[in-house]
Amino acid sequence: MKKRILALVLGVVMLASVAVVFTGCGATANDGGLSLIQDQLLGEYTRDLAGTTLNVVNWGEFIATGPELHIVRAFETLTGINVNYSTFNTNDELHTRLTAGGESFDLAFPSDYMIQRLINEGNLNRINFDNIPNLQFIQREVHGLDMLDLWFDPGGLYSVPYVWGMTGLIYNYNLVQEPPTSWTALWEERYAGQILMFESSRDAFAVAKFILGLDVNSEDEADWHAAAALLRDQAPLVRQYVGDEIYDIMIGGNAALGPYYVGCFLLMRTLTDEDLRFVFPEEGVNFFVDSMIIPATSQNQLGAEMFINFLLEPAVARQNAEAVFYAFPHTEVVDYENFSRRGDPVLFPTNLPPYQRFVDQSREFISLRYSLWDEIRNIR
Repeated sequence: MKKRILALVLGVVMLASVAVVFTGCGATANDGGLSLIQDQLLGEYTRDLAGTTLNVVNWGEFIATGPELHIVRAFETLTGINVNYSTFNTNDELHTRLTAGGESFDLAFPSDYMIQRLINEGNLNRINFDNIPNLQFIQREVHGLDMLDLWFDPGGLYSVPYVWGMTGLIYNYNLVQEPPTSWTALWEERYAGQILMFESSRDAFAVAKFILGLDVNSEDEADWHAAAALLRDQAPLVRQYVGDEIYDIMIGGNAALGPYYVGCFLLMRTLTDEDLRFVFPEEGVNFFVDSMIIPATSQNQLGAEMFINFLLEPAVARQNAEAVFYAFPHTEVVDYENFSRRGDPVLFPTNLPPYQRFVDQSREFISLRYSLWDEIRNIR
């Protein structure tokens, strides 16, 4: 899915961080802000693994990096572990990196259906929860779901939930003739050249299937061809198929509407004067959970479990939730009175819109989706 801040904003954040270091007020300084939270930590963090390397791969800009807390730097200072931190853009890219054999990772943050796929392939290690006592802070119930017994990891043996969220439709109020309520707005000819669409094939096909009233996980070939036909009809109207590019385009007022993720919208809204708004389309949306997993190729599982426990520290989780604009299933975030987005109706809707959840699919239908998507993308 999702989740990177545009380069301009990163530059501003970097400048702000430099200023903070010089003033010494709320500074992350060289310890990543550890000195500001160390007396609040509940776990035991030894330096037995000092000098080892922890290879982490996450969605871009999906972890606090200052100015008050730089999580990776603080963890390195605390444990002496060297964190080699990299990012990925799509679940498919991550799958390739985890399974192709050229890289080895100790901790990753995929989405639900990709976790299920990795489990089915035997590409994940079971987590030793004796090393993660802060698991006690996971919010067990989220809209009827047990967050430690989720559909993609029954029994919660291989994953720890990080965030949850939903897809929806972002639109510029000043560039649409009336506020949209349906995914079909992305097919309206009056917005030709001002429409953005998911670059992710799984998400794009889901939008088409929602319109057609189909199961997003269907393994009926006719359903995929029907959705592909709808996406082919849309292709001439699309300005651009987007991942993180949506930030620059929507913030700059250069498109009328596009589908994306609720957390990204909330961040986008803080970065522009454009009147950006968000709606959960009436046909339904994707409900997703991104979780922490330990790949089977891990060379430092104990370090990965220590990092997971650190992320679940209440003092860490609260600041992380402020930096990452998604819903954290963490009791010390959800119940924290000073959380700036506590009760936000978009992030934490009282009643969920109609939704479906992705599950892993057979290799046959993954290949079919890729093939159909390549054809659609080549129309333009």
